[in-house]
Amino acid sequence: MKQQYYARHLFFLTLILPFLSSLIAQQGYTPDQGFRPQLEVPIMDQSLAVDPQMSKASSRRDAVPARLAQMLQDELDEARSSLDIKGLSAAVMISGGDTWQGASGKSSDFPSEDVTPEMLFGVGSVSKTFIAACVMDLVEDGKLNLTDSLHHWLPSYPNINSNITLKQLLNHTGGIYNFTNHPDFADSLNADPARIWTPDELLTRFVDAPDFSPGNGWNYSNTGFVLAGMIIEAATGNPYYEEIRTRFLTHLGMTQTVLWPHEALPNPSVHLWQDQGGTLVDLMAQNYPLEGLFSAAGAAGAYYSTAEDMALWVHKLYRGDLLSGNSLQEITNFISIGGGFSYGLGTMRRPYSGLEAWGHGGDIIFGSRDYFVLAEDLGIAVHTNDGRVTSIGVGPIVDSLLNAYLRYQVTASLDQPSVLSSFSTYPNPFSQSLHLDYTLTEAADIQVIIRDVVGREMIHQNLPAQVPGDHSWSWDSTTVLPSEGIYFVEIRVDGRRVTRQVVKR
Repeated sequence: MKQQYYARHLFFLTLILPFLSSLIAQQGYTPDQGFRPQLEVPIMDQSLAVDPQMSKASSRRDAVPARLAQMLQDELDEARSSLDIKGLSAAVMISGGDTWQGASGKSSDFPSEDVTPEMLFGVGSVSKTFIAACVMDLVEDGKLNLTDSLHHWLPSYPNINSNITLKQLLNHTGGIYNFTNHPDFADSLNADPARIWTPDELLTRFVDAPDFSPGNGWNYSNTGFVLAGMIIEAATGNPYYEEIRTRFLTHLGMTQTVLWPHEALPNPSVHLWQDQGGTLVDLMAQNYPLEGLFSAAGAAGAYYSTAEDMALWVHKLYRGDLLSGNSLQEITNFISIGGGFSYGLGTMRRPYSGLEAWGHGGDIIFGSRDYFVLAEDLGIAVHTNDGRVTSIGVGPIVDSLLNAYLRYQVTASLDQPSVLSSFSTYPNPFSQSLHLDYTLTEAADIQVIIRDVVGREMIHQNLPAQVPGDHSWSWDSTTVLPSEGIYFVEIRVDGRRVTRQVVKR
């Protein structure tokens, strides 16, 4: 069943596996994951263990059309069954903000409880997107600069070059050794799994010699984001997670997103399962403490959230609703890391179903992938509680949900005028000329409007008395849209509209 499922997503796998195989062989981890120590758990009879906090949560009504909701749920159920995954939670936010959320599989066996959309999952290194966004918001406030060096804000630490800049921390070009790779790291977690680790302890105990001099390479380093969190605190006088809550989470209504164990979980988390010698073990049924793992992850990977909150987050962040255009451009100033993949500031760029997507994956025994698909204005979040499934394994599920959405659009449009039977933009991304193709079923007056990420109208073209049939429109963007970044192309017909998102590079 697993082979059949992955065969359906051959595009994704043939693209990703050669690069990841090389990266894993060289460094032992993938570019958007990092916290998968093998925890040593004393196993007791799981049928005797009951978590009194776990209760069946009621699912909310899906806000997307019923047929699309069913298609997405069917894909999620098939993925869980075909890949033999313990449990999954997923959400898709479409253009306009309507959201589907779904779940499949088990949270716990004793007592038997299904995964529900309201349950919290650890999102691992997707936490890095919060840190990068917070840094850029502080840059806009004049409190930080991406060229600030470590010695400007922090004391010196062994094996860490104090001349490394904040930007080099966020795009992994500082050359700092990744502390989670240290040979003593996993043993130290297992020795005292309830211990609350401080950043100073991590930096002094688990950071070996640099991988390269600053700016002369790329190497994924959780250490850099621990340092970035410390810089946020030094610049503001507040814990970084409080800054993130004040600046973003409260405004967005993301009440289910917290940095644990420093913030309390607002709802029960899903049970987390790990492979122990071929047996899948419920860590929470064993009352195994996870404080050590999550406190060590900290700014690099300790957030808990729901799929719904994370689909909202990537949708709002990457479509330009939270930061200025310049800040978003900095975050998405990608550098190639090989295999067709690129990394910006706490953000990866990768394709899904041939479409460019921005976001991050995460592994903290939980596995997650949270991405924004530019061309479709779509936020997708997929989380699993099955420790056998890394973020790599979650990738094809993102792909399948996106494909379900694209299939749905073939026969039903979201907020599309009835006289406009098709509308496409190409190429996307574009560099100079952008082309629009559309088809009318009857004569109509058309307006084409293009806005930048902050809503400013850049182009407004009236096309009166368009006859039924196929039409094309194009223009040279060199003078009209001089800046690289995200733009929104809107066609209006009889007071109704349809929008596509494009990227200029």
